[in-house]
Amino acid sequence: MTPLLDQAAARQPAPGGASAAGPTVPLSAGPVATAARFSARQVRDPEKLALQADQLRHHAAAPVDEDARAYQAMLDTRQDCGTGSGIRQPAGPLADRPAAAAGPAPDGGGEPVPE
Repeated sequence: MTPLLDQAAARQPAPGGASAAGPTVPLSAGPVATAARFSARQVRDPEKLALQADQLRHHAAAPVDEDARAYQAMLDTRQDCGTGSGIRQPAGPLADRPAAAAGPAPDGGGEPVPE
């Protein structure tokens, strides 16, 4: 688990926000299914509830896997085209400053220079 958490916090393009947050639904559906299976006396039709949670778990996991594959394909394509990893490295006098403190973009826009 620690390597995944470290990757999610690293300054790298993947895993992105969707890939990092996406597993929360399938991970949450697992304990719901387990609880339903142990709740035959407390819940009406616990197997139906468990089946619904299992279906949600499987259904919600598919986009997470697809997102990771699609993003990796995009990174591979960028690499093949010679455009690099897609991470823009700061340069010049603002390189050591956080983006929010850097001020307006060089083109005169009101947005800070992205890192």
